[in-house]
Amino acid sequence: MKLKIHEIVHDAARSKAVVYAVSKADTPFGDWTNEYAVFFTFDESGQRIAKIEEMVDSAFLNDFFPKFQNFLQEQQQQHQGA
Repeated sequence: MKLKIHEIVHDAARSKAVVYAVSKADTPFGDWTNEYAVFFTFDESGQRIAKIEEMVDSAFLNDFFPKFQNFLQEQQQQHQGA
């Protein structure tokens, strides 16, 4: 899997940061390409993360996860039959 970070924005005055990234991978059941925006809120000291919110490409995941589930079921059936 490859993860490419496209942008990091840090707003120290508001104790927040955001990371925009894209991950890519080849899987036995199709390509994985997903976009992420991860929002971090820091505590008052600015040293610890108090909250993480993640936004992902839900349309991609709605398409990808049924394929992933089918793959897992096939793998399980193959191992049970062996």
